[in-house]
Amino acid sequence: MRIEEIGRKISDGADISVARVSIGGEDPALVSGTEYRGCELLCPGGVLRLPKTGEEQLLIKTEDGSVLAAGVCGVEIPEGLSEGDILIKNGQASLCLRSDGSIEIYGKVLINGSELNGTET
Repeated sequence: MRIEEIGRKISDGADISVARVSIGGEDPALVSGTEYRGCELLCPGGVLRLPKTGEEQLLIKTEDGSVLAAGVCGVEIPEGLSEGDILIKNGQASLCLRSDGSIEIYGKVLINGSELNGTET
């Protein structure tokens, strides 16, 4: 679905609430009083993140009956993250694209299946 269509659905009237993910993955279910299965995912451009069972996300119910899952709620912003930085984090691994052009990678790094052993500078 194109962003214009999503915007139109939301602006035409929508019920937005915080819901708990009861089934994670590519075909998620969210619970906010009622369980909504097969929610459509809303993710920023260039990023795809599948919801994780147990976390909270925004649940958007539109007038036409669409149910959308939009982002994680209650995420703590790490110290040192600056305006314009992009942080991708999953468990212990993270990748931070800094607005100054630097890239920070934490975790095991594989390039074409071979592990890259980093050193501290």
